[in-house]
Amino acid sequence: MTAVPSPPAEPAVPMLAGRDDDEKIESVVACNTPSYSLESALGDCLRAAAIRREALRRTTGRGLDGLPLEGFDYASILGQCREMPVGYIQLPVGIAGPLILDVREYHVPMVTTD
Repeated sequence: MTAVPSPPAEPAVPMLAGRDDDEKIESVVACNTPSYSLESALGDCLRAAAIRREALRRTTGRGLDGLPLEGFDYASILGQCREMPVGYIQLPVGIAGPLILDVREYHVPMVTTD
């Protein structure tokens, strides 16, 4: 089995600036601040995702290169079925159908996986 080289660590998230964010990151890394509590503690969902992402990089030594951080409305998923976001992806959507239900035809958008 050939070893796969580790990708270079992602640089610190540029939107995080100042001692306050660094202290929050270190508190998450040290398990003094639960990562899931960042949104409510900060009142800023994007900043919470960025801090969580940087804490993950510092903990594992690996970044999330290629996974976008900015450009998503994290507040739109606050309190829904999601846990500790660190980025987002775009997924292709296709149409399933026609599906027949109660003698009516439906065309349903669905995420495709092929």
